[in-house]
Amino acid sequence: MTELSTAYGPSCVSYYTVRGWKNKFESGVESIKNAPKSGRPKSASRKEIVSKIKEIIGDARFTVRDIARKVGISLSTVHFILKKHFKVRKIPARRVPRLLTDEQKRKRVKAAKKLLQMFPKYDKKQFANVVTGVAIEVPVKTGKSITGKYYKDVVLTKLKKYYKKRRPATGFKHIRLVHDNAPTHTTAIVTAFLKKEKVTVLPQPPYSPDLAQCDFFLFPKLKSFLAGRKYTSRQALGAVIHQYLITVPKSAYSDAFRKWIHRLKLGISSHGEYFEGMK
Repeated sequence: MTELSTAYGPSCVSYYTVRGWKNKFESGVESIKNAPKSGRPKSASRKEIVSKIKEIIGDARFTVRDIARKVGISLSTVHFILKKHFKVRKIPARRVPRLLTDEQKRKRVKAAKKLLQMFPKYDKKQFANVVTGVAIEVPVKTGKSITGKYYKDVVLTKLKKYYKKRRPATGFKHIRLVHDNAPTHTTAIVTAFLKKEKVTVLPQPPYSPDLAQCDFFLFPKLKSFLAGRKYTSRQALGAVIHQYLITVPKSAYSDAFRKWIHRLKLGISSHGEYFEGMK
Protein backbone atom coordinates (compact mmCIF):
# COMPACT_ATOMS: atom_id res chain seq x y z
CA MET A 1 0.00 0.00 0.00
CA THR A 2 2.95 2.34 0.65
CA GLU A 3 4.15 1.87 -2.92
CA LEU A 4 0.63 2.52 -4.29
CA SER A 5 0.27 5.65 -2.20
CA THR A 6 3.62 6.92 -3.44
CA ALA A 7 2.70 6.23 -7.07
CA TYR A 8 -0.91 7.53 -7.10
CA GLY A 9 -0.95 10.01 -4.26
CA PRO A 10 -4.34 11.14 -2.85
CA SER A 11 -6.27 9.28 -5.56
CA CYS A 12 -5.01 5.93 -4.30
CA VAL A 13 -7.68 3.51 -3.13
CA SER A 14 -7.81 2.62 0.53
CA TYR A 15 -6.43 -0.46 2.20
CA TYR A 16 -9.95 -1.72 2.93
CA THR A 17 -10.95 -1.43 -0.73
CA VAL A 18 -7.93 -3.48 -1.79
CA ARG A 19 -8.69 -6.06 0.85
CA GLY A 20 -12.25 -6.29 -0.46
CA TRP A 21 -10.94 -6.91 -3.99
CA LYS A 22 -8.62 -9.61 -2.66
CA ASN A 23 -11.54 -11.41 -1.03
CA LYS A 24 -13.55 -11.22 -4.27
CA PHE A 25 -10.71 -12.64 -6.36
CA GLU A 26 -10.17 -15.48 -3.90
CA SER A 27 -13.88 -16.37 -4.08
CA GLY A 28 -13.75 -16.64 -7.89
CA VAL A 29 -15.05 -13.19 -8.85
CA GLU A 30 -12.99 -11.72 -11.67
CA SER A 31 -14.41 -8.18 -11.72
CA ILE A 32 -14.07 -5.43 -9.14
CA LYS A 33 -17.39 -3.90 -10.19
CA ASN A 34 -20.29 -4.34 -7.83
CA ALA A 35 -22.95 -6.79 -8.91
CA PRO A 36 -26.23 -5.20 -10.04
CA LYS A 37 -28.77 -4.80 -7.21
CA SER A 38 -32.51 -4.94 -7.23
CA GLY A 39 -32.59 -1.21 -6.59
CA ARG A 40 -35.03 0.77 -4.53
CA PRO A 41 -38.29 -1.06 -3.88
CA LYS A 42 -41.23 0.07 -5.92
CA SER A 43 -43.18 2.86 -4.29
CA ALA A 44 -46.05 1.63 -2.16
CA SER A 45 -48.03 4.67 -3.34
CA ARG A 46 -48.57 3.24 -6.79
CA LYS A 47 -52.14 3.23 -8.03
CA GLU A 48 -52.97 -0.38 -7.21
CA ILE A 49 -51.86 0.02 -3.57
CA VAL A 50 -53.83 3.23 -3.18
CA SER A 51 -56.87 1.57 -4.72
CA LYS A 52 -56.56 -1.36 -2.35
CA ILE A 53 -56.39 0.93 0.68
CA LYS A 54 -59.39 2.87 -0.62
CA GLU A 55 -61.33 -0.39 -0.89
CA ILE A 56 -60.39 -1.42 2.64
CA ILE A 57 -61.35 1.81 4.38
CA GLY A 58 -64.44 2.16 2.21
CA ASP A 59 -65.99 -1.05 3.52
CA ALA A 60 -65.29 -0.75 7.25
CA ARG A 61 -63.18 0.87 9.96
CA PHE A 62 -59.66 -0.51 10.38
CA THR A 63 -56.63 0.44 12.41
CA VAL A 64 -53.54 1.66 10.60
CA ARG A 65 -51.85 -1.58 11.63
CA ASP A 66 -54.69 -3.61 10.08
CA ILE A 67 -54.26 -1.81 6.76
CA ALA A 68 -50.47 -2.22 6.80
CA ARG A 69 -50.84 -5.95 7.44
CA LYS A 70 -53.50 -6.45 4.75
CA VAL A 71 -51.65 -4.50 2.07
CA GLY A 72 -48.14 -5.56 3.11
CA ILE A 73 -46.59 -2.13 3.62
CA SER A 74 -45.15 -0.21 6.56
CA LEU A 75 -47.13 1.82 9.08
CA SER A 76 -45.39 5.02 8.03
CA THR A 77 -46.32 4.38 4.40
CA VAL A 78 -49.97 3.88 5.35
CA HIS A 79 -49.93 7.19 7.22
CA PHE A 80 -48.34 8.89 4.19
CA ILE A 81 -50.92 7.50 1.76
CA LEU A 82 -53.85 8.35 4.01
CA LYS A 83 -52.64 11.91 4.38
CA LYS A 84 -51.64 12.50 0.75
CA HIS A 85 -54.33 10.63 -1.16
CA PHE A 86 -57.29 10.62 1.21
CA LYS A 87 -56.67 13.85 3.13
CA VAL A 88 -57.02 12.14 6.51
CA ARG A 89 -55.91 14.86 8.90
CA LYS A 90 -56.06 12.88 12.11
CA ILE A 91 -56.76 9.29 13.09
CA PRO A 92 -58.47 9.19 16.52
CA ALA A 93 -57.51 6.12 18.54
CA ARG A 94 -55.44 5.04 15.48
CA ARG A 95 -58.60 4.23 13.54
CA VAL A 96 -59.22 5.27 9.99
CA PRO A 97 -62.51 7.09 9.33
CA ARG A 98 -64.71 5.66 6.63
CA LEU A 99 -64.60 7.45 3.29
CA LEU A 100 -67.93 9.24 3.27
CA THR A 101 -70.04 9.46 0.14
CA ASP A 102 -71.69 12.73 -0.83
CA GLU A 103 -75.03 11.35 0.33
CA GLN A 104 -73.61 10.40 3.74
CA LYS A 105 -72.12 13.88 4.08
CA ARG A 106 -75.52 15.41 3.32
CA LYS A 107 -77.12 13.18 5.97
CA ARG A 108 -74.54 14.30 8.53
CA VAL A 109 -75.27 17.95 7.82
CA LYS A 110 -79.04 17.40 7.84
CA ALA A 111 -78.92 15.55 11.19
CA ALA A 112 -76.61 18.18 12.72
CA LYS A 113 -78.93 21.03 11.68
CA LYS A 114 -81.98 19.23 13.07
CA LEU A 115 -80.25 18.57 16.38
CA LEU A 116 -79.08 22.18 16.65
CA GLN A 117 -82.65 23.33 16.15
CA MET A 118 -83.63 21.16 19.12
CA PHE A 119 -80.56 22.05 21.19
CA PRO A 120 -79.22 25.47 20.10
CA LYS A 121 -77.28 25.74 23.35
CA TYR A 122 -76.63 23.70 26.47
CA ASP A 123 -79.50 23.73 28.95
CA LYS A 124 -79.25 21.49 32.00
CA LYS A 125 -83.01 21.02 32.33
CA GLN A 126 -83.45 20.22 28.66
CA PHE A 127 -80.65 17.66 28.60
CA ALA A 128 -81.99 15.94 31.71
CA ASN A 129 -84.35 14.01 29.40
CA VAL A 130 -81.61 12.90 27.00
CA VAL A 131 -80.47 9.30 27.36
CA THR A 132 -77.39 7.96 25.58
CA GLY A 133 -76.76 4.35 24.65
CA VAL A 134 -74.46 3.65 27.62
CA ALA A 135 -76.95 4.72 30.28
CA ILE A 136 -78.06 1.13 30.87
CA GLU A 137 -75.62 -1.67 31.69
CA VAL A 138 -76.97 -5.07 30.72
CA PRO A 139 -74.72 -8.16 30.94
CA VAL A 140 -74.90 -10.40 27.89
CA LYS A 141 -74.16 -14.11 28.06
CA THR A 142 -71.31 -15.44 25.95
CA GLY A 143 -72.57 -16.42 22.51
CA LYS A 144 -75.83 -14.55 22.95
CA SER A 145 -76.93 -12.51 19.95
CA ILE A 146 -78.42 -9.09 20.53
CA THR A 147 -81.64 -9.03 18.53
CA GLY A 148 -84.31 -6.37 18.31
CA LYS A 149 -86.48 -8.42 20.62
CA TYR A 150 -83.70 -8.73 23.20
CA TYR A 151 -82.97 -5.00 22.99
CA LYS A 152 -86.65 -4.20 23.53
CA ASP A 153 -87.43 -6.84 26.20
CA VAL A 154 -84.24 -6.45 28.24
CA VAL A 155 -82.47 -3.14 27.61
CA LEU A 156 -85.38 -0.79 26.93
CA THR A 157 -87.60 -2.48 29.51
CA LYS A 158 -84.92 -1.99 32.15
CA LEU A 159 -84.61 1.65 31.11
CA LYS A 160 -88.39 2.05 31.34
CA LYS A 161 -88.46 0.61 34.88
CA TYR A 162 -85.65 2.94 35.91
CA TYR A 163 -87.56 6.03 34.78
CA LYS A 164 -90.84 4.77 36.19
CA LYS A 165 -89.20 4.60 39.59
CA ARG A 166 -87.40 7.91 39.17
CA ARG A 167 -90.34 9.80 37.63
CA PRO A 168 -93.62 8.15 38.71
CA ALA A 169 -95.78 10.76 37.00
CA THR A 170 -94.33 10.58 33.47
CA GLY A 171 -92.09 7.53 33.61
CA PHE A 172 -90.52 6.65 30.27
CA LYS A 173 -92.58 9.11 28.23
CA HIS A 174 -91.00 12.12 26.53
CA ILE A 175 -87.47 10.75 26.92
CA ARG A 176 -85.08 11.67 24.12
CA LEU A 177 -83.01 8.62 23.25
CA VAL A 178 -79.64 8.66 21.54
CA HIS A 179 -78.61 5.36 20.00
CA ASP A 180 -76.89 4.51 16.74
CA ASN A 181 -78.32 2.99 13.57
CA ALA A 182 -77.42 -0.60 14.39
CA PRO A 183 -79.95 -3.06 12.92
CA THR A 184 -80.93 -4.06 16.46
CA HIS A 185 -82.02 -0.49 17.21
CA THR A 186 -84.02 0.04 14.03
CA THR A 187 -86.12 -3.14 13.91
CA ALA A 188 -89.89 -2.82 13.66
CA ILE A 189 -90.42 -4.20 17.16
CA VAL A 190 -88.11 -1.57 18.70
CA THR A 191 -89.52 1.29 16.63
CA ALA A 192 -93.09 0.35 17.55
CA PHE A 193 -92.23 0.07 21.24
CA LEU A 194 -90.57 3.48 21.38
CA LYS A 195 -93.44 5.08 19.48
CA LYS A 196 -95.97 3.57 21.87
CA GLU A 197 -93.98 4.85 24.85
CA LYS A 198 -93.74 8.33 23.25
CA VAL A 199 -89.95 8.24 23.26
CA THR A 200 -88.21 10.54 20.78
CA VAL A 201 -85.22 8.99 19.01
CA LEU A 202 -82.69 11.67 18.15
CA PRO A 203 -81.15 11.43 14.67
CA GLN A 204 -77.70 9.91 14.52
CA PRO A 205 -76.12 9.85 11.05
CA PRO A 206 -74.24 6.66 10.12
CA TYR A 207 -70.46 6.43 10.38
CA SER A 208 -70.30 9.44 12.67
CA PRO A 209 -68.27 8.64 15.81
CA ASP A 210 -67.21 12.29 15.88
CA LEU A 211 -70.85 13.23 16.55
CA ALA A 212 -71.62 10.51 19.10
CA GLN A 213 -71.09 11.32 22.78
CA CYS A 214 -70.08 7.76 23.62
CA ASP A 215 -67.38 7.66 20.95
CA PHE A 216 -65.73 11.02 21.54
CA PHE A 217 -66.30 11.29 25.29
CA LEU A 218 -66.94 8.16 27.34
CA PHE A 219 -65.28 5.33 25.44
CA PRO A 220 -61.85 7.06 25.25
CA LYS A 221 -61.99 7.69 29.00
CA LEU A 222 -62.93 4.08 29.68
CA LYS A 223 -60.24 2.81 27.31
CA SER A 224 -57.61 4.90 29.06
CA PHE A 225 -58.78 3.66 32.47
CA LEU A 226 -58.63 -0.01 31.45
CA ALA A 227 -55.31 0.22 29.60
CA GLY A 228 -52.75 -2.25 30.95
CA ARG A 229 -55.22 -4.01 33.26
CA LYS A 230 -56.14 -7.68 33.05
CA TYR A 231 -59.20 -9.44 34.41
CA THR A 232 -59.84 -13.13 34.89
CA SER A 233 -63.55 -13.08 34.01
CA ARG A 234 -66.26 -11.09 32.28
CA GLN A 235 -67.90 -10.55 35.65
CA ALA A 236 -64.77 -8.95 37.08
CA LEU A 237 -64.41 -6.70 34.04
CA GLY A 238 -68.08 -5.75 34.20
CA ALA A 239 -67.81 -4.85 37.89
CA VAL A 240 -64.80 -2.59 37.24
CA ILE A 241 -66.56 -0.85 34.35
CA HIS A 242 -69.64 -0.28 36.53
CA GLN A 243 -67.56 1.20 39.32
CA TYR A 244 -65.78 3.48 36.89
CA LEU A 245 -68.99 4.73 35.27
CA ILE A 246 -70.54 5.74 38.58
CA THR A 247 -67.41 7.73 39.48
CA VAL A 248 -67.59 9.92 36.37
CA PRO A 249 -68.79 13.30 37.72
CA LYS A 250 -72.01 14.84 36.40
CA SER A 251 -70.03 17.88 35.33
CA ALA A 252 -68.11 15.70 32.86
CA TYR A 253 -71.36 14.67 31.16
CA SER A 254 -72.44 18.31 31.02
CA ASP A 255 -69.15 19.19 29.34
CA ALA A 256 -69.69 16.32 26.88
CA PHE A 257 -73.04 17.74 25.80
CA ARG A 258 -71.52 21.20 25.39
CA LYS A 259 -68.81 19.69 23.21
CA TRP A 260 -71.49 17.77 21.32
CA ILE A 261 -73.24 21.02 20.37
CA HIS A 262 -69.90 22.46 19.23
CA ARG A 263 -69.20 19.33 17.19
CA LEU A 264 -72.58 19.59 15.48
CA LYS A 265 -71.61 23.07 14.34
CA LEU A 266 -68.27 21.75 13.09
CA GLY A 267 -70.09 19.04 11.18
CA ILE A 268 -72.09 21.69 9.34
CA SER A 269 -69.18 24.06 8.70
CA SER A 270 -67.09 21.18 7.31
CA HIS A 271 -69.95 20.29 4.92
CA GLY A 272 -70.33 16.84 6.41
CA GLU A 273 -66.67 15.89 6.28
CA TYR A 274 -64.93 14.36 9.29
CA PHE A 275 -63.52 17.29 11.20
CA GLU A 276 -61.15 15.58 13.66
CA GLY A 277 -57.81 17.36 13.51
CA MET A 278 -59.06 20.36 11.54
CA LYS A 279 -57.42 23.64 12.50
